[in-house]
Amino acid sequence: MPIKRVESPYKVSSTMVWTIYLLFSLMVAHADAACGPAPTAPPMSSTSLEFTTTVPSTTTAEPSTTTIAPSTTTTEIVLNICFPEQIHYVPGDNIDPQGNVEVTYAEFTSTQIPDTLDSISTMRISCSAIDGFIVNMEFNENGQAKENNDYVQRISINVTCDSREMVWKYTAPTPTGGVFEHTVTSVECLQVPRP
Repeated sequence: MPIKRVESPYKVSSTMVWTIYLLFSLMVAHADAACGPAPTAPPMSSTSLEFTTTVPSTTTAEPSTTTIAPSTTTTEIVLNICFPEQIHYVPGDNIDPQGNVEVTYAEFTSTQIPDTLDSISTMRISCSAIDGFIVNMEFNENGQAKENNDYVQRISINVTCDSREMVWKYTAPTPTGGVFEHTVTSVECLQVPRP
């Protein structure tokens, strides 16, 4: 069926459209002004959050060290020994030249006898004459040192003493291969002109 075109009795011009548009815009603006300002959103509250981090503390205990030194007990061993003073040394005289010259001792030592508290002591006894003289060493007024036979200016002998006997002894080899031994309680040295 054919469509019949009907014309509207109202004529709309472009001027009318713009007029309607402007009126509508004014109405909206007027309505906004009459209603007051647009509501403001309530302020947002901010909350600060504090974060606490706990780090566990570590304590290291150093091990204590106590050093105990071992106790040492020193026991002093007292040996039985002979003494040089057991012999009487005849002093030199004041004659010029001397008839008796000074007698001296040196190099005194004591050595322990194993597994005992006794010892063997040794020392050297000496005397000297001046130039042009010789010296004779005598023991206990009746003994002679074998070194006297050499007509020397200086004599030096060794004597020993066993603390089990407490007697000083002089020993020397004999021409026959034996041993000459003499107890020594005193020593005297005589100075005489060389023959």
